[in-house]
Amino acid sequence: MTVQANLALLKKGIQIDTEPMAQLIERLKQTENEYYENLLRAQGVDEESANVALLQETTQTISDLKYAPAYVIGMPGIRTASISEVGESGRDMRGAFERANERYETLMTAPRADLGDSIQKAFRNVDDILTDLGLERTETNRRAVRILGYNQTEITPETIAEMKSVDEEVQRAFRNMTPAMVVEMIRRGINPLDMNFSGLNELAEKIGKELNAGREDYRGFGEFLWKLEKHDAITKEERASYIGIYRLIHQVESSDGAVIGALINQGADVTMRNLMMAVRTGHHAGEMDYIVDDSFGERAGGGMEHSITGQIETAYQHNCMKDVADALTPDRLSAVMEQEDWENMTPEQLKEALQGAETEDDRLDMAYAGERLKELAESAKASRDIYSVLQKYDIPNTVSNILAMEEMIKNRNGMFRKIFGEGVKEPGEEVTVNDLEKIRQELLEEFGEAVSSPAEMAEAQEKLGELAENVMRTMIESDEVTSLDVREMRMLSAQLSLHDLMAREEQYSVPVLVQDGVVNVSLKIVRGADKKGIVDVMMESGLRGKIAATFQAKAHGIKGFVASENPETEKLLKEHADELTAALGEEAEMSYAGIRDLDLDQFSSGVFGINAKTQTEETDAETEDYQVQTTRLYHIAETFIRQLREVL
Repeated sequence: MTVQANLALLKKGIQIDTEPMAQLIERLKQTENEYYENLLRAQGVDEESANVALLQETTQTISDLKYAPAYVIGMPGIRTASISEVGESGRDMRGAFERANERYETLMTAPRADLGDSIQKAFRNVDDILTDLGLERTETNRRAVRILGYNQTEITPETIAEMKSVDEEVQRAFRNMTPAMVVEMIRRGINPLDMNFSGLNELAEKIGKELNAGREDYRGFGEFLWKLEKHDAITKEERASYIGIYRLIHQVESSDGAVIGALINQGADVTMRNLMMAVRTGHHAGEMDYIVDDSFGERAGGGMEHSITGQIETAYQHNCMKDVADALTPDRLSAVMEQEDWENMTPEQLKEALQGAETEDDRLDMAYAGERLKELAESAKASRDIYSVLQKYDIPNTVSNILAMEEMIKNRNGMFRKIFGEGVKEPGEEVTVNDLEKIRQELLEEFGEAVSSPAEMAEAQEKLGELAENVMRTMIESDEVTSLDVREMRMLSAQLSLHDLMAREEQYSVPVLVQDGVVNVSLKIVRGADKKGIVDVMMESGLRGKIAATFQAKAHGIKGFVASENPETEKLLKEHADELTAALGEEAEMSYAGIRDLDLDQFSSGVFGINAKTQTEETDAETEDYQVQTTRLYHIAETFIRQLREVL
């Protein structure tokens, strides 16, 4: 009977103390089922009873495990046991402790104040055991000894390392298995309860990366910068140092254990300093060279290459580095740097130091959450048109997608201006360009040719994504980067993902360089049973205003309509009408119009021109039998876009 369930029942007018118990239980089950159904529905998963039952069972099993006795992970075969099997053993062990009225240490590592003294009394000699074994008296080592002792398992450096590794996998599973992650696994037809902890974590982290649509997630860095900017007294040099440490830690963490494994195999101490030296010098695995300076230490006794102990240690320290990355905040880092020699710490030691640091992070967390809520409020104000566009292209209504789509509609050229830059090269101007600028220029030219076919457009879109990643990486790696810059990069990343999804429906965004800069030319190819052979082209320029055109490829010739809100632009396009007709290579019936306050959104919906009226002008035979070739439609689009680029 959770607080949430109580509140839900009270809101429905159910008084818990007066409601007959049978009805109360039934309604409680109904409320619980509604909660799980809503979770599934929110992520587009079928709400069938089997999915609801699996979500409920998984959520309950994970919750039960958090409060099961920690000693359950000392059971034989824990590495390969499924979540379901460990959960069942945990329930049995918990019941045994409660029947004996004995207190116990929970599997979830968050400490309980009421258990501290009793646990210490039960294991008075833990520190002595660690000293005899030559191990540090850390809380992690003490916990491993207690679990081994309770399970009457031999206590050696190797069994302690193994137990710590298992415990770390379990703690990561608790963090990874959010309700959203469980739902996503169910959506993919995966039963989390059938997996062991290691496989579950690996899958959860893989899914997490996939859900970012292949693009880097800058949210963690943005939060770190935002909190760093709240420290008014920090110097420019200190700021650069904190950002450098953040980047290096995440580089080590993202190496998938390669850097840590290399140190262990070579017999070098796995300290933060050695790890960061390895990253900075760019050495990996067997290629690593440790002759850096006199203090770049080595561990006596040589390496542990290919040993089971080395593999366990690598996995454990790598998971600890993930925890360091998760726990890293400016306040915690500052507290550790003031009191400890953090560079000579292992990832395990740094993790414990960060998690134990006394800071004002709770206050900053609340303030940052408030900033995120503002974004949520902004998305809630979006018009119905935004949701209609997302629904049309089967794009999820997430906060980032809503805000990105709204920005794309309000500021049509914004994305390309970020990628290609705001500046315009004047005729005759000598410009020295770097590699990135060369890529920009080449891609602009390539897009002009790519409009000729869907395959070439897809290739150009892929190169655009690569260019954008380089642009974002350049900005993020700058020493002057701010949290606002990171927010803009998140927006750009979301917009690129939307463009990729829309391109699947032959809705493209084509960057074109005109007199006042790079503009976004929106291209839509329309085909289907009711509309065959429609090409829509739209753009907005600060100098030339809005331009929209729609073409229909008929059985004999082309019919086109071009609208512009700027009278001078209308005149200019009319003057070059013969050139467009000649370039199309077939008979074309063109009409031009000036429309004040031209609405591109309405135009794309077919309110103006051919798109709205010409279907009724064709004969039934023409509408039913004629299939417009793909090459013809793309040729029309390519020809008009080329003319826009040359004329404007």
